Amino acid sequence: MRRMILMALLALALPMAASATSIDFVNNGGTIVATSTGLSITSPLTEALGFHGGNFSNINPPFLGTVTINVSCPSGGCTSSLLMNGGTFGGGTLTITSNGTGGLTAGTLFTTTFTSAQWNLQPFLVGGNHEYILSLGFGNGSTTQTSIVTGGGFFIS
Repeated sequence: MRRMILMALLALALPMAASATSIDFVNNGGTIVATSTGLSITSPLTEALGFHGGNFSNINPPFLGTVTINVSCPSGGCTSSLLMNGGTFGGGTLTITSNGTGGLTAGTLFTTTFTSAQWNLQPFLVGGNHEYILSLGFGNGSTTQTSIVTGGGFFIS
């Protein structure tokens, strides 16, 4: 079953090493779709800090572009229990694109594959909200995290 949820918060800060400088891509909001084959997260790119030596920001529509994360299910599939309680996923892709606004050139800014993903539930935050942390593991040992707040309910397909 396929279910789309509007995320209350998706914040991704992806530091990249490039000539001894740090680049952070930031996004906020978006959608997450769970299917029998994996998760697909799409979110507006709101900031690119340190990219080509500059800081680009557009926190209002049309934003700067899109952050897309596709995560594959583990060999046992994307079960309701895995989605609701957390667990380990397979690999996938991370792509950050610019739409040409805010001074960035239109096109792909960054794309990579990752080898594994960890989906961790952080239940019962202030106000009764539930938060899921998606950690992406890369072959060189580095990781990046994104946070998904579902409100008072659990994420289920």
